[in-house]
Amino acid sequence: MARLWLTSDSPEISSNAGKTLIRLSRRHRIKVPTEIRMRVCRSCKKILDSNNSKTRIRLKGIVVSCMDCGRTHRYHGGV
Repeated sequence: MARLWLTSDSPEISSNAGKTLIRLSRRHRIKVPTEIRMRVCRSCKKILDSNNSKTRIRLKGIVVSCMDCGRTHRYHGGV
């Protein structure tokens, strides 16, 4: 499934893949790896890529902004 949404440019596939990923991880109580979890928007459940997100590396951490819903995700441990 990861290869499908990494290679696709379709917003429908990325939205569906994000929702399915979160639903399956909650149903089966499986922890999603950090690299993949950082690429899913928590509010609109879409896969974040270079087309619909903005990533900035700051001194305090990594800031990822979703361009679809406007939510800002902050992750600790920057440069």
